[in-house]
Amino acid sequence: MIKIAIVEDDVNDAAVLEKFLGDYAESSGEMFNITKFANGMQFITEYRGGYDIVFMDIEMPTLNGLDSARKLREVDSAVIIIFVTNLARYAINGYEVSALDYVLKPIKYPSFSLKIKKAVEQCKKRSAGRISIRTRNGVNSFPADSIIYVESRGHNITYHTEHGDFPMYGTMKEVEGSLPEPRFFRCNSYYIVNLSFVTGCVRNEVQLANGETIAVSRARKKQMLEALQSFFISGGGGGNK
Repeated sequence: MIKIAIVEDDVNDAAVLEKFLGDYAESSGEMFNITKFANGMQFITEYRGGYDIVFMDIEMPTLNGLDSARKLREVDSAVIIIFVTNLARYAINGYEVSALDYVLKPIKYPSFSLKIKKAVEQCKKRSAGRISIRTRNGVNSFPADSIIYVESRGHNITYHTEHGDFPMYGTMKEVEGSLPEPRFFRCNSYYIVNLSFVTGCVRNEVQLANGETIAVSRARKKQMLEALQSFFISGGGGGNK
């Protein structure tokens, strides 16, 4: 499911975008979850992350599309932006916000289908092997293989990565569902470790390449050793990626 936001003050153009997205989904088999926003101010004010693609009209009152995109980039560096405009020259500054492309009005399906196809392909490339989470500082995206371990304290989740620590609100069940197997293993109720960072397993603890140790529950120790052995045999390595 690809989440798409349409930020467009012209209801007719918004309806055309929504229809064309439906047509593309029907012909391609893709699944879209579409949310419409009447203007840039509403979009930025209500933005909670989680979108994969944003269609952003450039000419909007109060907060135009380019300024909206600049504010969006302050909290989300990963979302794909496609500008919608009457004149191509209005989208020329799209490089400032790393916009993928632009759609010209009046919107025609043949051209639109090529743009959305490119966006979907890029979206899939980005999502493959990457984790995107919403933290207190906005939306962060990082390679899954950079995660050293994930820690849970109640509903407070922290991703400990090579790029720093990223706290968020959630559950370990949700985290488990988002991490690629067989690289990750849940060694107890509070920790999931990246097996590629494990350098050893002594008694009831795993040793990590960053010098930390994490306890393995008795019930999971046998599975942990089997998972490590399988991972090493398959060429996953240990302690270095």
